Amino acid sequence: MAEAAEARETRNITVGTHVIALKTYLNGREVNGLKRDVYSKFKYTTDESGRTKPVMDTNAGYILDQELAAMALCIVTLDGSSENITDRLQDDLRAEEYNEVKDAVNELTKDLFTQARPGSSTGSATTTSAT
Repeated sequence: MAEAAEARETRNITVGTHVIALKTYLNGREVNGLKRDVYSKFKYTTDESGRTKPVMDTNAGYILDQELAAMALCIVTLDGSSENITDRLQDDLRAEEYNEVKDAVNELTKDLFTQARPGSSTGSATTTSAT
């Protein structure tokens, strides 16, 4: 088991009277956790031309679940406390303040699914060799 990592760099944003500490980046394990959850909701179907394509197999409420999961992952503290962050965001912040925080989290997670998507061949990889 890996030893505890050093404290991660954070940045503070202020919305209304609330101070939110956000991670400045996500590590590979965190990104893969969010992706794993999303990708697990895909099923594949074949269209009339024989092409296989992914289809989301869930209800629209799943989008809100993902939003809250991303917030829980990206936010370190709300008003100095790490307790019940997603509940407190929803209960203590006005809707416009909540949306401000959501936008900050979206900025941190915006590139999560741009590399490769299930059923997509648009992903790219770069390899380098040591000389």
